[in-house]
Amino acid sequence: MHRWWLLLCLFFPLGPVWAETKGDKEWFDYGQYLYGQKEYFRAISSFKSLEYWHPQSAWVKPARLMTAKSYLAGGEPEAAAQTLEDWLALHPKDPDGLIYLGLARLNTLESAPYGLREQEVERAVEAFGQVDPSHPQAKYVLDFVSDWKQTPKPEPKSPGLAGGLSALVPGAGSFYLGRYREGTYAFLLTTLFALGARESYNQGNPELGSLLAGVGLCFYGGNVYLAVNSAYKQNDQAQSDRLMALRRKQGLFFIPHPVEGGPSRF
Repeated sequence: MHRWWLLLCLFFPLGPVWAETKGDKEWFDYGQYLYGQKEYFRAISSFKSLEYWHPQSAWVKPARLMTAKSYLAGGEPEAAAQTLEDWLALHPKDPDGLIYLGLARLNTLESAPYGLREQEVERAVEAFGQVDPSHPQAKYVLDFVSDWKQTPKPEPKSPGLAGGLSALVPGAGSFYLGRYREGTYAFLLTTLFALGARESYNQGNPELGSLLAGVGLCFYGGNVYLAVNSAYKQNDQAQSDRLMALRRKQGLFFIPHPVEGGPSRF
């Protein structure tokens, strides 16, 4: 038992000593190796160790960028953005930092509705716009900024008008949105329930008439709600499609291990 304690006491202090004496290039190369093995969070640990033990090293900048790329590859664009914000606070206008910050912002909340990520998109455009034109990849991000500012935004549909039209004539709001099949079903079903309710009352069957009228009112209200909701979704999708088209045009995607001829330049 005492022998094991002696061994622990002898070798435990060697961890920090070994880490301190490990060269900056060794830390960076090991992080690169882990990144290549898709062990992104272990790679982050190696890159951060380089920064900790060798803060003045010339490898700190590429290590910081690789830390951000590892966060992006690991599905944490918010952490990547924060890493790059911290770097840019020390090195303003660093073009690589600005480019990857923009990519991180574009990836933040990527699966959310456009309205929830609009602020992140604008922050990405702001970062891209500060990139030095002499940078080898500046053309892609600056052309994206130019296209973003010059390409007209999709003409939004009015949710209020869509709902109002459907309130007047079931399905009319869906027709206004170009959703013709949806509008046709809404009109036919609501009309059929209304006619069925009237016929039931005329035939002296108020119970069935009330049931059909109630179901018809549910369809009527649902039709109005559907038209309003569809207008919001359609506007949101149009904005998302515009952003995606401009990203594809310039190849503004981060892919951890891009293949030759793939969609990404980064």
